[in-house]
Amino acid sequence: FVIGSAIHAGMWLQEMSLFLERCAESLRSHPTHLFISCIRVLEPDGVEHSLEYYVHQPTLEKLGIDNIGVFAGKLDVDDIDWNERWLLASNYDGTESSKHINHDYRDWYALATWTHQIARDMNLKPDFTQEKPAE
Repeated sequence: FVIGSAIHAGMWLQEMSLFLERCAESLRSHPTHLFISCIRVLEPDGVEHSLEYYVHQPTLEKLGIDNIGVFAGKLDVDDIDWNERWLLASNYDGTESSKHINHDYRDWYALATWTHQIARDMNLKPDFTQEKPAE
């Protein structure tokens, strides 16, 4: 399985926590890979910070998840509640133009590299020859 969550206000979404509780037995018995999407990744030591503070390690250990991808996401300030806006602003020191406003920071190459590594580890060969499904 490949599962993931955005990080909001320093934690993964409540739906992710509920999913992990509800599906713990299935996740333990299958190869499971987790990714998080967090704007903090853009900052110096952001990946390390995200892994240390935003991922609940005891839960991952209990589920046997050891492959964690950490990626930047998309930020649209208008879609963020006021408390989280305050949190973003508190991390901004005003010394340069903010790079964290209304932009898509997803690195599709990094995501593809991570998923292809999972496929290689599982001895799977990605197949991109299928036709695109009709819409």
